[in-house]
Amino acid sequence: MFGRRLVDKYSIPIGLMNVNYGGSSVEAWSSPEILAKCNSSTFGTYDNTAIIIKSDSSNGDSRNENLQSALWNAMIYPLLNTTIHGVIWYQGERNTIYRTDVYNCTFPAMIKGWREEWFKATSGQTSRSFPFGFVQLASLGKNIIISNIEPLFPLIRWKQTAEYGYVPNEKQRNVFMAVAYDLPDGASPLGSIHPRDKETVAERLFLGAQNIAYNTSTYWTGPIFYEAIFSEDKIRVKFRSVGSSGIQVRSKGGFEVRLFGNKTWIPLQISGLINDTVIITYANTLKVTSIRYNWKKEPCLYKKCAIYSNQNHLPSPPFIATFHQTE
Repeated sequence: MFGRRLVDKYSIPIGLMNVNYGGSSVEAWSSPEILAKCNSSTFGTYDNTAIIIKSDSSNGDSRNENLQSALWNAMIYPLLNTTIHGVIWYQGERNTIYRTDVYNCTFPAMIKGWREEWFKATSGQTSRSFPFGFVQLASLGKNIIISNIEPLFPLIRWKQTAEYGYVPNEKQRNVFMAVAYDLPDGASPLGSIHPRDKETVAERLFLGAQNIAYNTSTYWTGPIFYEAIFSEDKIRVKFRSVGSSGIQVRSKGGFEVRLFGNKTWIPLQISGLINDTVIITYANTLKVTSIRYNWKKEPCLYKKCAIYSNQNHLPSPPFIATFHQTE
């Protein structure tokens, strides 16, 4: 679907190499040299011990997380002497239960490593900064139960962006992303984690590719969180990259705040919209320290999350942030 859109748009033949292995970790796709750059003692702050996933439609088994570098050796290394012009990537689910804490390092490191290895193996015919697009994780359906810790999927979504909340960024240059968490599909034969609406996924990747790979002015990001300001009884959440016609609110939920000295997240609802700023009314004088958006494994109904752009109808990615406090 992605390749067909490129052909229809640019009338240039597109060759696609499909390299897949279900239920795989990012470590399996990375060379030993890449993995050596990411040590759990220095990257990440999340402890994901004692996590159990149960599912009637599991996409993996207990194969020691595919063995580190096994898929790199078997499926990527043999292709390095083939000139390529870009990559689209759909992975991350397995890392919600395996080395979650360092995915903010391992994923950007893999991208950088692939680019460098392909550049060298093709004597510079493959760009050392070729475009790399990825799909941010889709919803995790009700038929899959995560024990102990709820936010594993939103955590990986966050770490897919190297904890910036958006791409491209300083650690992921020339990278684009398709948000997919607003496409839940509990009736899918493989569960909501594999939504059948790949047309929307392909379209969102295609928009990003037009901008990043083909240097057009195509709008592709969706509204990006800019800042949150707490004043009196209101929280103002401002967005940037809103497109040519601003943002729309499709539902009122999705936002949560945390108070000083309290680890509990309190859900709040949207009460208004002024230009590119969402207004949330909160009648509590206690100090609010943090805010997050759509920090759920399945945050909303189909295309009914709260914040979308009017242009191209793109959802805002999830985020977590601290407040700018005003008196």
